[in-house]
Amino acid sequence: MQLLVTAQLSHRENLWLSSLRTNLRAQDNTFKNLAQSYEAHSLSNKYKSAMDLIMRANWTNMKEGKQQMCDAIRELFAEEFEEYEQRMAQMEHSITEKDQLLAEQRAEITRLKKLLGQPVPVPFQ
Repeated sequence: MQLLVTAQLSHRENLWLSSLRTNLRAQDNTFKNLAQSYEAHSLSNKYKSAMDLIMRANWTNMKEGKQQMCDAIRELFAEEFEEYEQRMAQMEHSITEKDQLLAEQRAEITRLKKLLGQPVPVPFQ
């Protein structure tokens, strides 16, 4: 059986292991260092799980150092936020195009109904 005392580990050499505790403070650079390290391994499920565990274990401490943490989190997820914004812009453009096409189709249906002498419903507003 092995016993690992994470508080006694070198933070520089064992950043992830030494961060597996509930008393991390936002004032020290641990969160920022974790964010930088995580960025290089963000596709790894193991790193995602470890980061999730560390963040949840230190949620209260993160909230106390909110401003510093917000900056670190924004920096950490900047690429994902940018991709999300691009997808949202594409979806918005697609919706606008579809709305325009729908309006044109409704106008054509109304024109054809008038041409055939069928009643044209009043649009709901």
